[in-house]
Amino acid sequence: MFRFGSRVSVLPRSRSDVRCQCTVRLLDDTEVQCDIQKDAKGQYLIDHVCSSLNLLEKDYFGLRFVDAEKQRHWLDPVKNVCKQMKSNPPFLLCFRVKFYPPEPSRLHEEITRYELFLQLKRDLLHGRLLCSTEDAAHLGAYIIQAELGDYDQDDHPHGYVSEFKLFAKQSAKLEQKVTELHREHTRGQAPAEAELNFLRKVKELETYGLDPHPVKDVLGSQMYLGFTHQGVVIFQGNKKTHFFKWRDVQKFTYDSKSFHIYIVANEKQIYDFRCTTPAAVKHLWKCAVENQAFFSFEKSSDVTLQRSGLARLGFLRGSRFRFSGRTEKEVSAESGKISRQEPQVVRSPTKPELVAKKKKAGEEEEGEAPESSPLNETFHDALKELQPIGTSTPIKSLQLNANSLTTTNKDLSPSPVAYSPCVSEPTTPEETSDIQNQLAKESLPNGHHSSNCGGTVTGVIGMGSPSRATEATACEVSGKSQGPEDLQPACTLRPSAAAAVWKAVLSAVVFFTLLLAALLLLVLEAPFHHSAISQIRSTPEFHQFNAEYYQPFKDWFGSVFFL
Repeated sequence: MFRFGSRVSVLPRSRSDVRCQCTVRLLDDTEVQCDIQKDAKGQYLIDHVCSSLNLLEKDYFGLRFVDAEKQRHWLDPVKNVCKQMKSNPPFLLCFRVKFYPPEPSRLHEEITRYELFLQLKRDLLHGRLLCSTEDAAHLGAYIIQAELGDYDQDDHPHGYVSEFKLFAKQSAKLEQKVTELHREHTRGQAPAEAELNFLRKVKELETYGLDPHPVKDVLGSQMYLGFTHQGVVIFQGNKKTHFFKWRDVQKFTYDSKSFHIYIVANEKQIYDFRCTTPAAVKHLWKCAVENQAFFSFEKSSDVTLQRSGLARLGFLRGSRFRFSGRTEKEVSAESGKISRQEPQVVRSPTKPELVAKKKKAGEEEEGEAPESSPLNETFHDALKELQPIGTSTPIKSLQLNANSLTTTNKDLSPSPVAYSPCVSEPTTPEETSDIQNQLAKESLPNGHHSSNCGGTVTGVIGMGSPSRATEATACEVSGKSQGPEDLQPACTLRPSAAAAVWKAVLSAVVFFTLLLAALLLLVLEAPFHHSAISQIRSTPEFHQFNAEYYQPFKDWFGSVFFL
């Protein structure tokens, strides 16, 4: 029994005892619950999810989340989860394919191919796979075959395909084509074989693996920029205007809301893009650096990074993002060493009643965010103004290198009935974006190109002084060939917030330097005698500084300038 006034000591809970609840939504819309420690790193959560899926080839996948400003992010494996989320638990994340393998059929295990199949099904549904009606019908037939097996007249009555939501814009004519192919073309294929044929077919599409970032150019034209295993792709509407191979990309930098791609081909060029927010451009830059490192390097140890110019001077922290994973070549080599028995794949069937509910309720993406996104809707409505399907109005583009830089005016939707959803909202729940409500209604003239990051794209300029753009940590390939150095810029970069920061910081440094110099001269050379100044002059440190540094400097200065 405690006496009145006695103290009871309570040991504080250690930081490692505090736990946070996380919910991870998988590709089949099921959820995994996980309690993590307050100081847990992102890799711990990724490993936990992959372990629950019995997945060994986990380098292709990642966890994505949306912050309070509706900006999406990939969870950094080497950083603290709670600090990255910047919100109160419980946390909601989504398990998604982060790097699409160049050859899906070469993935070692069936469970990995199944997860990739689920992701590509989602890409097709939400409009990120741009394809013709014929290709869309084949892809839909493979999905139905994997889901239902062989066609049976008794089990599959008329209109059975309409029970499944396969495409962003699903018409009765397209459903009829899927039914015909399912009845005749895919018969006899087991689910694993149908999924593999789906992967082989979708790999040939130009938008395979493309996560589109909406951006604008200086004229305000809407573009889409994305990264694949081959390089950087730029779309305008349903037209691929530019393609840069990884070997021709020197580096990526960003500055305020501007994103810059440094191209090294026959000549050096800078492609400048504009995003709506600094968070959007940083997310784009991180995606660019990670994709370049993953697909273009032999080893992760070859990836070199550099800090921004201001960070080198010590004035600002700058961006210190570092690629922490393995490269695609390293992952492929490690996958070949997997010797375990193939795990059983538990496939999650699509529930027709859930599909019907989605159709009636306006279709929900990932159970929360509306799938019928403004971008998806406006694309089909504005496509007639941007580029009518079936026409071939050219989009002029600058050709840098015929061997390495491809520009194309090929219409990906060749017929009036072509299925061409283009791009849509990201699949992460709760995310909405005002950018996606806007689409440009005119093509870019005279070689100005746009892309899509969530902001604005400026034109192509000659390789000027890179110091005009704050160089955030960039991924560079060593030993890359250098092009001509002296090129006249085709246009001028607009002043940015980074330039204002430079001026403010340097002005403050100069001001305080001059102020300190004036105070020092007052102490050293003032003719009057003040008590405080006299007290300073009487100290041993002052006498030592005056004898060893100030007087020699004063004599040298007088001999040089007052001869």
